[in-house]
Amino acid sequence: VDESNNKELDKEQIETRRGGEAEVEGGREGDEIEMEIEMEIETGTNWDKVWNAIAEIDISGSSIEAESDEILSEKSYRIKSSFLHAWHGYAKHALGHDEIHPVSDLPGDSWGGLGATLIDSLDSMMIMGIIDEFKQARDKLESINFEIDLQVSFFETTIRHLGGLIGAYEMSKLLSPKDDFILSQAISLADHLLPAFSTK
Repeated sequence: VDESNNKELDKEQIETRRGGEAEVEGGREGDEIEMEIEMEIETGTNWDKVWNAIAEIDISGSSIEAESDEILSEKSYRIKSSFLHAWHGYAKHALGHDEIHPVSDLPGDSWGGLGATLIDSLDSMMIMGIIDEFKQARDKLESINFEIDLQVSFFETTIRHLGGLIGAYEMSKLLSPKDDFILSQAISLADHLLPAFSTK
């Protein structure tokens, strides 16, 4: 995302949840995102469950002060809004590529052109209950082909691509129905990484 547009949400922008007109990069209005977040909280989605779990962590006996529900709600809103801001910039200019260059908005493929950012984001979107953007990423995943000969970083490909796919598959089992296509992509990639263990 262009650094010039990547401004931290200030208090006035947060207040748009209560009737303002802030706009989020990528064309989605702040009101629309807020309505979506509020609806998720009301229906008890993953996002709500995650923050409830954080709020219920027992920190008695420590010097850490528990944060109020209001503060946790504020943090959750800021995190989700920031994620959507970043995702919309990536999806608009570089969907399916490894990354987006922040100044030029041009796509980059420094990790082999196998959609590192897209795969990295799958389980995060599932945790936050971001449905439309997840479907967009999931559809694009179908066009990523691991059946190719390519020189890549074994370490980065393992932790970002393979780890991202396994994490997304495990999340899909919790949310149901499990996504066997994501698993098949993970297996395909893993099979192509295995020869690295036969090197000397």
